[in-house]
Amino acid sequence: PAYMDGVAIASCAGDHETARQFIDKAIALAGRQPHLVAYSGYAHARAGELEEARAELDELANYSGDAQVLNHDIGIVNIALGNYDAALDALELAHRDR
Repeated sequence: PAYMDGVAIASCAGDHETARQFIDKAIALAGRQPHLVAYSGYAHARAGELEEARAELDELANYSGDAQVLNHDIGIVNIALGNYDAALDALELAHRDR
């Protein structure tokens, strides 16, 4: 949880390199859980690393599990990529599946 606070604070401050460092540490400790992959994709997209963000979006699309969580995570990455229609679709599905 503390790493996620670091991600949020650094990202809001526009320090995407630090945000990626925090998320990389969280992934190293907890594994590639969907919400961590989503925040990593978000940080990559905000840093202009679009290929990495799209790869993580593809990774999320291949997860099985809680549809609400996955759709929320997919929405987060799409927002950062500027794919607002896809983000809205995913977030509406997350809301529906709650």
